[in-house]
Amino acid sequence: MLEAELSDIQERYFHMSLKYAEVEAEREELVMKLKEVGLMEETKRLLSEKEILSLKVENLLGKINLLESDLSFFVENEHSPESCEERWDDEEEVVAAERASEVNFADEISGINTGPPSPTSSNESSVTS
Repeated sequence: MLEAELSDIQERYFHMSLKYAEVEAEREELVMKLKEVGLMEETKRLLSEKEILSLKVENLLGKINLLESDLSFFVENEHSPESCEERWDDEEEVVAAERASEVNFADEISGINTGPPSPTSSNESSVTS
């Protein structure tokens, strides 16, 4: 009778050990799946962050290209020696024309027109004639 009980206890222990091993294997499998899912989620999150950063970088590169083209256009058109000289020449012509018209007007008023008649005085004389 003690031998039967011992044999029964050994058999139950054996089955419990098998069951424990099965449960432990399932637990390890679930842990691996959770880690895998966690890694997949982390990977997805990192990839989405990478895509967002990539889009932001592309946007910034586009803005940089626009700024570079604007800057080069500005440099070529506003600060090149030719354009500065042209602008100064244009300004000098305007100033000279203003001074000439002032001198002609002053000469006409004072009656001391020493040079050829100004276009305005000849037009006025042709209109009055």
